[in-house]
Amino acid sequence: MGNILFDVGEGTNFQPYIGGGVGLANNSWSNVKTPTSPIYDDNNKKLQWQAIVGIEFPLNPQTKWFVDYRYIGSVDNKFNTIPARARVVGVDLSSHNLMLGVRHSF
Repeated sequence: MGNILFDVGEGTNFQPYIGGGVGLANNSWSNVKTPTSPIYDDNNKKLQWQAIVGIEFPLNPQTKWFVDYRYIGSVDNKFNTIPARARVVGVDLSSHNLMLGVRHSF
């Protein structure tokens, strides 16, 4: 995943940022089934993107705390069954991620 982040609101004790990214996802279903369905066990590679919004808090000139939210999505995934008798198409996958961490610049 390649990301681009833009700082917003210079000159405060904290630094908000927004951004986005694009990459390649290897989406996988392993032993997915219902009581009446066949077993889906497949993976595929699809375009994936993310939207990012966050904020940094400086501890010192080289170290910053950060918290950010990332929405990650991938559309039109296809998964086959074992044996290959059925296929699910048009599966949209997404996730919501909240990250907390520390960045240190060398």
